[in-house]
Amino acid sequence: MQQLVNQIRYRKATFDDAKIIKSLLVHAFKNNEGLFLPLKPTEHNATVFYMTEIRPIIINDDPCLIAFDGEREVALSCCSTGVNNAYDLTKRIALGGITVTKKQYRRQGIADQLRKVMLSSLKEKGIDFVLSDISKSNTSSEKGCKKIAEEKSFIFNEISVKYECEI
Repeated sequence: MQQLVNQIRYRKATFDDAKIIKSLLVHAFKNNEGLFLPLKPTEHNATVFYMTEIRPIIINDDPCLIAFDGEREVALSCCSTGVNNAYDLTKRIALGGITVTKKQYRRQGIADQLRKVMLSSLKEKGIDFVLSDISKSNTSSEKGCKKIAEEKSFIFNEISVKYECEI
C-alpha cells in the first residue's frame, strides 16, 4: 500500500476486493449523494453495480483505488477506459466511474488525492480527456475536481446539463 494523506493508505483494487467494494457501494447508496440513479442501499444493487461498472474496470486494468485507515476501507475511486475499445472515438477518453468516501472521512482530501493518482495513471495509459458526471448537489466533488484542474493546469469544462423531470 502507498501513502495517500495523513494515516490513510491506498492500493489498487483486485477481484479479491469485491466484498470491500460492495460495502463501500452500499454506503454510497445509503447516502445517495452525487448519484444520478435513486439506488436503494441493497446488497443486490451493490452486486449489480459491481458487476456492470466496477468489475470491467478491474478487468481492463483501469484505475480502481481503495483507501484504508489501518485495515478499514474508507474510500473508493474508479475510472474506465473501456469506451475506447467499444467505439471508434476521435480522442482517447476515460469515463468517471464512482468516487465514494465514508462520511466520517470526508473533508480530509482523500477523494482529491485518489483522483490525482487516477489522473496520473490515465495519463500513463495515453488518456487525454476524462468525462465525469457530478451532481449539482455534490459541490465538494466539483470544487475538488476544479482545484485539481487548476493545480495541474488542466482545462475543466462543463459540457452538459442533465435534467430530471418528475411527471
